[in-house]
Amino acid sequence: MKKLAIACVSLALVLVPLVAQDHHNDSEKKASDEITLSSKVKVAGQVLEPGKYVIACDRKALSFTRTADGKKFAMPCTGKDMGKKSDSTELSTTVDKDGLRVATRLLLRGSNVDHVL
Repeated sequence: MKKLAIACVSLALVLVPLVAQDHHNDSEKKASDEITLSSKVKVAGQVLEPGKYVIACDRKALSFTRTADGKKFAMPCTGKDMGKKSDSTELSTTVDKDGLRVATRLLLRGSNVDHVL
């Protein structure tokens, strides 16, 4: 029974990213915008410190660059095509058991993708 549970969890960990990435990068619009984080936020396992960031999507990668020192974090661009460009930039978060904000999705102004983080 324990092996079955481990197998199911492993399968889910493999399938979720594949399902989440069902947009075609060639139809995605390149976009960037600036945001200010008022507290630490974990994005794809990386903790971003408070400050101003430029978020950019070049159709293959989603990057977060801190304006104060140019420190950059990039991750693969995954998400669903919304069929239209977003009018605003919105970063959705949850709070983990330690009280740290964890980014779950990003709407980037000018992009037609609902980015899954």
